[in-house]
Amino acid sequence: MHRGLGELYVSDSRFTQNIDRVRPGLAQFTREAFQANAARALGQ
Repeated sequence: MHRGLGELYVSDSRFTQNIDRVRPGLAQFTREAFQANAARALGQ
């Protein structure tokens, strides 16, 4: 679920713009963090 949500954060400009208002690049950072956490949880 987190992987899909992270993808949405960067693939939908509405999400990206909203999240990046907090700090530029935050949407991409969050996506990468979600991906890393999912991989860790699955033992990859």
